[in-house]
Amino acid sequence: MSVRVGPGATVFTRTPAGLNSATQVRVSLATLAALQGGLLLTQLQREVRPLEVALGSVLDHIESHVKGR
Repeated sequence: MSVRVGPGATVFTRTPAGLNSATQVRVSLATLAALQGGLLLTQLQREVRPLEVALGSVLDHIESHVKGR
């Protein structure tokens, strides 16, 4: 799967086995939302815990999809 990031730029990512493309898109969006939200809260609260919790939750969710297949 490749993802376009701006004009002409392409980033290649490795996707977990067993996830269909619709699920991959949803997981990618959830990961970006968790990252952005976690970073924003980290800046506002001046501590890293919100980012750790947000990304940890997304990684747990991805792991459950991969193990569930």
